[in-house]
Amino acid sequence: MIKLKSIHIRLFISIFCILIGACLLYMSFEKTNNVTSFESKDSQIAVIEIDLSKKQKNRTLELVSGIFLLSIGLVLAIDTYMSSRTSKPKLQYQLTFQEKTIISLIEEGMTNKEIASELSISVSTVKTHTNNIYKKFNVHSRTEMLNLVK
Repeated sequence: MIKLKSIHIRLFISIFCILIGACLLYMSFEKTNNVTSFESKDSQIAVIEIDLSKKQKNRTLELVSGIFLLSIGLVLAIDTYMSSRTSKPKLQYQLTFQEKTIISLIEEGMTNKEIASELSISVSTVKTHTNNIYKKFNVHSRTEMLNLVK
């Protein structure tokens, strides 16, 4: 849930940056007549003449700010998309409360004996829960299980 919320926030920020950047670019292009376009058979090139006089400083600032915000928005959107695609799939198995507790204690580096003492259960019960977790995750060791859980 937290990760999904984080993705939504990142996408909102990226869309906001893209929109503001596009608006700034539009405003700077609309105000200036210093854009020349050249066309050939296969491509079109736009040349922007930047005049650094006092009048033009605001337009130049709008242009640079627009490009900057547009770039940040695009990079953030692409990064969010790529990180959401490469994240590990959620585990589809239902874990009991005790199994979840044991996983968190294993993550802390506790041994079976320490977990048994912490939860006031026998070492045999800890091993049973651990084996059930391994079966549900289709793994054979604590390391494999922790790699799935992270």
